[in-house]
Amino acid sequence: MASTFAELISRHKPKYFYLSGESIDTDEDLIIVHFDIATGTAIRFRSTGDLPAPLDSETTYYAIKEEDDDEYMIKIASSYEDAGNDIAIDIENKGSGIHHYYLA
Repeated sequence: MASTFAELISRHKPKYFYLSGESIDTDEDLIIVHFDIATGTAIRFRSTGDLPAPLDSETTYYAIKEEDDDEYMIKIASSYEDAGNDIAIDIENKGSGIHHYYLA
């Protein structure tokens, strides 16, 4: 049985991935990520400064996969159910410091 890249990464968690400010689109609430992340995948964030509001480093969020031919993009939901219903969190700013994400 073949594994997806996200499944392989999750077996070796937490593996942190860099998230630049340019990767965060506050107008569309999108985050550009490094690989294909399926809707409903648990994801957490860390930062050397402040995470983009209202994200919190102690909270597990859930990805909402966004279709794009050129980049891997997700929106963030506060629950697995919200992810399945395409209800995303409004990302208010890009935060400060160096941000990372990992599959929880």
